[in-house]
Amino acid sequence: MKNATRTVTALAAGAAALFTLTACSGGGPGGTYYYDGDSAPIGRLVIDGENVTFETFRCIGGSESHNESKGVLSEEGNSVSWTEEGRYEGSDPLVANSDGDVVTLGKTTFSKEGSDAAQELIDDFEKLCTKRDSNWKNPL
Repeated sequence: MKNATRTVTALAAGAAALFTLTACSGGGPGGTYYYDGDSAPIGRLVIDGENVTFETFRCIGGSESHNESKGVLSEEGNSVSWTEEGRYEGSDPLVANSDGDVVTLGKTTFSKEGSDAAQELIDDFEKLCTKRDSNWKNPL
């Protein structure tokens, strides 16, 4: 009976440790996301661990980007505090759908790189810019 109690106790401790590691490792979404820009043809949000960068891209000047904002993702992964202001300042809520393919930052929805929606945005951006300048190089 003592061995059975030890086994159950060890299994429970292992499950608790696994749950803790799984819960702590998430912290929120990660990767590169795109949206159809308001003031520029395309916007990009990069979430790399706790570091968050937002930037917009225009066709002007080949690969000129503008309005870059940098911030830090909260431990819970549900908000960004902006440390270098550009378009964004202060802090904004961040919500991800269950599979992480879509995130909403404030009121702006982004599609994850590799998804059909993000690829359509990138393709439209390339078409627009190469139509304006045949020597244009994609900065994305």
